[in-house]
Amino acid sequence: MQHTTTEVCDRPQASWYYSRGPRPTRTVSARHHFHGSNSFFSRLPNWSFRSLTHRRKRSPSLHDPVYTDAPHAYVVEETYRTLSPTEHEDVTQASQYVADEGSRPLIQVEALQHQLAALRESNRTLSRDITDQGKLSRVLNWAQELSTVRKQYMQQTAEVAKLSEQYDAIRQSSDSAAVELAAARKQLSMAKAEAGLAASDRIDLMKENSHLRQEYTQAMAHIAALQQDLGKLRSVQKDFDQATAALERSRQIHAVDREQIMRMEEELKAFSENEKQIMLIQREAEVARRQSSKLLKELHEAQEAIKAFQEVSERNSWVSVYGYRSRIRAALVIGKKQYASAGCHETLMYCIFNFCSNVLKLEEERRRLLPFETECDRMRARLVLEENRIKEITVSLRLRSSFVPQ
Repeated sequence: MQHTTTEVCDRPQASWYYSRGPRPTRTVSARHHFHGSNSFFSRLPNWSFRSLTHRRKRSPSLHDPVYTDAPHAYVVEETYRTLSPTEHEDVTQASQYVADEGSRPLIQVEALQHQLAALRESNRTLSRDITDQGKLSRVLNWAQELSTVRKQYMQQTAEVAKLSEQYDAIRQSSDSAAVELAAARKQLSMAKAEAGLAASDRIDLMKENSHLRQEYTQAMAHIAALQQDLGKLRSVQKDFDQATAALERSRQIHAVDREQIMRMEEELKAFSENEKQIMLIQREAEVARRQSSKLLKELHEAQEAIKAFQEVSERNSWVSVYGYRSRIRAALVIGKKQYASAGCHETLMYCIFNFCSNVLKLEEERRRLLPFETECDRMRARLVLEENRIKEITVSLRLRSSFVPQ
């Protein structure tokens, strides 16, 4: 339970104490009342001001002239900055305990003053009784009682002096404690204000936290969308890998087909060379045919000449030896011509045979190269189809890469 300054001061003892005039000024010499072993603060619990004084060593303003009149204010000021709500309640209970302990010596002093007034009244009564009555024994008894009362009075006076000294020390300590309590309450009010600011900051932080949560949910939704896009991109990447593998296989097949086409082109070149040779052979055969026709014509003319010569020789069998020799010479010439014509005929027949054999060979070669030519045409058509398919795949990949988000 917390008490304000007015609640503490409204108590009768405290109001009587604070109505006694100005408070004495605290000095450095009065510090032993707070820290000494004879102070009543030694009877406080372990958490009280004795546990707070160890913070003096860490305070940088120990010798600051501001704290000369209140040497322990910096302790409370440094302490209240780190106190928890339970420690605030403990400090309030300590202030209540200080007020109660300060009121008890006042009550004792009032009781002693009443006793002293009663003793003085009894002393006056005894002095009147001594003057009024003449009984010595009673006077002696009264004197003894008076001496005992005086002794008691002296003892009580000494006790009152001690109590007044203790009261002064307690008053000084309670004065410093009241000052420190006021400073502590001021610090507590400042702490409450700081707590209000902290609460407003907490509200702002909660608003910011809600805003951050909304941003977090939006970011998570965006991440989910990005993950979906990533899945689509992975599927597109998989299709791209498959298309790349198919393209690589097509390139390999294209390379094999290109090799086959090159071989077929070489065979076609050889076939074209063979065709050239056939053309040359045909030209040679044409020349040989022309020569053979010319030779046949000459042979026919020679045969006709021989027939005419035979007829002439039969009609002119009466010719002389000179004529016989001339006939023999003419026959030899005709024989040579026939022999020559027979040799030309054999050469012509040989050329015709070679020409026919070459024509047959060329025909066989053409028949043999015909399937290769058809295969070459088929491979060329397949190569064109593969190139078109590769172009289509490349265009589709470019379109997919253009639709993929960056």
